[in-house]
Amino acid sequence: MQTPNSEDDATCASRPNRDTAQETYEKQIPLLYAATNQILSNLRYIQYELPSVKTTPEIREAILKMCGDFEWEVGHIRMEVRRLKDNLGMHPGEEPFRHGMGSDAPKETMRFINDWLGAQLLPMHDLVARIHTAAEHDPEVALIALLLTESATNIINEAIALREALDAIRAALNLVTSQA
Repeated sequence: MQTPNSEDDATCASRPNRDTAQETYEKQIPLLYAATNQILSNLRYIQYELPSVKTTPEIREAILKMCGDFEWEVGHIRMEVRRLKDNLGMHPGEEPFRHGMGSDAPKETMRFINDWLGAQLLPMHDLVARIHTAAEHDPEVALIALLLTESATNIINEAIALREALDAIRAALNLVTSQA
């Protein structure tokens, strides 16, 4: 038999976890946006510098394709981050973003983000490796190899930051759902 205060005690006991989770969401979501902004900035830097660097047409085309594909996917990732904010209840009183599109479960949304990001990191890595191999045989390709490697390193660092933010959100979600 519950006393009138026992239910209130249970509600109050779970409130700090919900408050902590909300604080985590409010801290990590901007980090997700910042990481995507930095990824886009690096992709655009590559595209901006590419015309001034001497390289083969094949390498130029491969770089432009990689940048375009990656930018496209970062757009999807940003939409999923917006959806994640909705799923985490960060827009009380507002219309959900693209309601009915995709998954409403935060963990599923985070999986989409991880999958889309990973789908672009692998081709970028392969392209960097291919260009480094070409640079060993053609000194003119060395400058583009340096440009691409530097930007790819920055992109990978931002991808790591993005995944760390998702891990923090996931941990907060697990804490709240384990006590529900």
